[in-house]
Amino acid sequence: MEPGAHPGHFGWHSPQIRTDPMTKPFLILQLRPETEASDDEFAAFLAKGGLEPGEVRRIRLDQEAISEDLTLDDLSGVIVGGGPGCVSDAPEEKTAQEARIEAAVLGLMPQVTARDFPFLGCCYGIGILGAHLGAEVGKGRYGEPVGTADCRVTEAGQDDPLLDQVPESFAAFVG
Repeated sequence: MEPGAHPGHFGWHSPQIRTDPMTKPFLILQLRPETEASDDEFAAFLAKGGLEPGEVRRIRLDQEAISEDLTLDDLSGVIVGGGPGCVSDAPEEKTAQEARIEAAVLGLMPQVTARDFPFLGCCYGIGILGAHLGAEVGKGRYGEPVGTADCRVTEAGQDDPLLDQVPESFAAFVG
């Protein structure tokens, strides 16, 4: 494994590390209560985001609440990871902790969307944003088991600058 590589690194996009000092950190909100999964997710956010630990503020919501004095003015962006549940799960299916964590992240969404603030939602995180915006979020229509899927960049995607360093075919985590 090359220096700085992380298990699960596919090797297809290593962001450039910034040489300019970042003035504001990114907020990384984590919903996973399992330490190993949470730590691996955090390492992936750093590696794939080209971020150093000092450039982020990590909050594991299973262990810490979002401070009431948190303001987006002090941040460069917000990243919300995945978790064991889904925003579409019935309230009675959620543990008290899951309901509290979901409510905390949902509480940030009005500020994020009103300001068009930089936001990356992964898995549960994008579901929370979708629910806030009124999207139909659920597992029924497109739900799939957790695992990997073989993906291919479409012809239209080949012209998209967002995908310019993504290989023509790759494996992605789903579910």
